[in-house]
Amino acid sequence: MAEDPASVSIALDDPPMEPEPDWTRLDILSGCRIREWTIDRGRPTEFAKTDTGTLKDGQISFGYSLESAASDVTLSVKDSSGNTVWTGSGTTTSGTNSFTWDGTATDGTQLTDGGQYTLNVSATDSTGQSVYGYTTVTGKVTSIDNSSGTPMLNIGSTSVSTSNVIGVTS
Repeated sequence: MAEDPASVSIALDDPPMEPEPDWTRLDILSGCRIREWTIDRGRPTEFAKTDTGTLKDGQISFGYSLESAASDVTLSVKDSSGNTVWTGSGTTTSGTNSFTWDGTATDGTQLTDGGQYTLNVSATDSTGQSVYGYTTVTGKVTSIDNSSGTPMLNIGSTSVSTSNVIGVTS
């Protein structure tokens, strides 16, 4: 492969793919055994089912789905020790909702980049029944690790199994 600084190099065990895969075909690649995968530049943005993200540039982009409209949505962000650092209300619309946390704790302290934070979502309808579906994190893929035999995409220090990736854009 040419030494293109914007290239993505992928080596597959079987079967070889022609032409070279691009990030929009990650869903096809996730079923293959990946032996080596390196990223040079132009890293893709990953949308994955996970509730934990890494604070980068003072923010984390979360999403959450609701199975139906909610009458109440409470969002809580917890640090890696399980301490609640921020709580607020969320959008109550059925389907996919987005939430970008600005890294500011409830007391106004700006938290340091690099920390891992988890979004907890409590969403109930007018009868008190949960309508919460799942949580997502959106971020730039910083590395890929296949040391365990299962390809993991890393967004900062957050690892996500390729089976939890629900979308990738370049």
